[in-house]
Amino acid sequence: AKIPKTAKVAVDNRDNTIAFMNIVLPIADELVWYSPDVDNESENEYKLLLQDNTLESLTITSEPNGTLTPTFDPKTNTYTYKVNSGVTEVVVSAKAKSGSANVEGTGTYNVNDKKVIVKVTSEDGTENIYTINFEVIKSTNNELLSLGIENYSIVPTFDKSVKTYTLEVENDVTSVNVIGEALDSKSTIVGLGTKTLSVGLNKLNVLVTSESGVTNTYTINVTRKSNSDSTLKSLTVSDYTLEPTFNSNIKEYNVSVENNVSSVNISAEAN
Repeated sequence: AKIPKTAKVAVDNRDNTIAFMNIVLPIADELVWYSPDVDNESENEYKLLLQDNTLESLTITSEPNGTLTPTFDPKTNTYTYKVNSGVTEVVVSAKAKSGSANVEGTGTYNVNDKKVIVKVTSEDGTENIYTINFEVIKSTNNELLSLGIENYSIVPTFDKSVKTYTLEVENDVTSVNVIGEALDSKSTIVGLGTKTLSVGLNKLNVLVTSESGVTNTYTINVTRKSNSDSTLKSLTVSDYTLEPTFNSNIKEYNVSVENNVSSVNISAEAN
């Protein structure tokens, strides 16, 4: 032990009684001393085994390193090692205070093992258990790496910190394809893909949810222009022929009917 300790030791006397004496232990794993045997003109050897089964150090490492709480103290037996969700392996290292103590449980572990038991056994067989619990910290990142409308440019240019964008398309554009990618592969995205457009304002929301469940919304306001074309796509009179043949740029037509025809059915479709 690095810090001197005082031990109370029982010694058999010649008359079979037991005496006790206090001995200050030096920096060593065991203490050996001799007591004279007057009758046999020899010495009796006494050996004191240390009962130190505490750790001098406990180190947990990973890539990247996590956080061990509380800070290691030989008298504290339970710890939590917190790592990011990308970490899969941790390395447990430990050293006993006593060189004669045995340490079990060190090595490389998977965080899915949930916890590690480190057992320190002193020379006299007394055990001491240290427990390290693994805790995976789920990511809170709910930002996008990219966002846009395929074949169009949104305004302003995408920035993960900007949440609202605009886009104006012509009236003949009836749908757009929303594309994007999450900054963190462990997050989820809802709102990508083909979206049907109505005439006027269309709010297209993209919801990003982090691994830990925190949400973040990006919005693209797409405006589909009104139809400014006042021409016809088709014009017909049932059972009759227009003269000239229909053309959207021609505004006047003639239809010849019999004298007894009092009404006709006209059909038209706007552009």
